[in-house]
Formats: sequence, C-alpha cells, structure tokens
Amino acid sequence: MRKMNVLLLFVLIVSVITGCSKDDKEEFTTSFIQIKMKYDKGDKGPEGIVYLFDITNDKVRDNSVYSIYSKGETIVYMRDVNDELVFPVYESSQFKPSKNQDGFYINESIHSLYWYELPFYFESVVSHKFLLVVDLKFGQHTSKVIEWGRRKNLELSKTFKEDYSDKFEEW
Repeated sequence: MRKMNVLLLFVLIVSVITGCSKDDKEEFTTSFIQIKMKYDKGDKGPEGIVYLFDITNDKVRDNSVYSIYSKGETIVYMRDVNDELVFPVYESSQFKPSKNQDGFYINESIHSLYWYELPFYFESVVSHKFLLVVDLKFGQHTSKVIEWGRRKNLELSKTFKEDYSDKFEEW
C-alpha cells in the first residue's frame, strides 16, 4: 500500500510539473513585436534590419548606435558609460517591402520578432527594457526605448521620410 501511495504521489508531481511548463512555454513563445514601416511618399516600402539592445543591465551612454564593417560583416554596437561595447541581443535578417496580391511591392514593410528568438537568459524574465533600432538599407535609422515582456505584445508603426537627408529620425 505504501508503494502505491508513493507511486501516485510521483505521478501527481510529474503531471503538475509538465502541465505548468507547457503553459509557460506556450506563453513564452507567443509574445511578439510587430513593426509596420513605410515611407511618407513613394510606392515601395523600406528595407533594412531590426536590432534589439538590452538596456536594463547596461548603462548605455546615449542611444547612439554605431557600426563597423569587418571581414564582410557589419558589426553593430553601442557604448556604455565606461566606453565598453554593448552588442544587440537580437538581429533580424533583412526585411523587405510587402507585396500586393498581384506580386507588386507596396509602400509597407512588416517585421515581427518573437520573445523566443531572444537569448535563453530571457526565458524567465517577465518584462524588460530594450532599445529597438531599425536600420534602413540607405543609411537611415531610428530607435525607440520599449518595455517588452513574455506576456506583452507590441504593435508599432513608423513612417520614414523618403528623402535621405536626415540619417537619424525620431520615433
């Protein structure tokens, strides 16, 4: 009888643990940021890359983002108050303009990123402060400080000026 009670207790503990972890994993994988971008004029949307910097733990000097080109790759970074380098925790592949039903480009680009795409150490974090950087193909970029978490979806939009005179645009 005692062995049966121990076995039932073991089964109960295992079922509770696996049930909780499934809910947490589902919650963890569904949180997203969706960024809709377009130009103020023109018929083709922007192209570029999205970066996410962790600015909660690092004391970044300002919101300036720098890049260097080395060995065929562009390396993007920020500097902290001690002049140390701060690298992004997320870097997208290049996003492209959206297409209409006929296959022609339209003046809109959409990029989505998901909480599960972040490094493993964010898995247990409920909410965090990030600097979201959108770096466009022709040198324009913008940034926005956001508070994002595994239980919070964000839908953002940005309209860029199509003339490239201003390299940085306020969000």
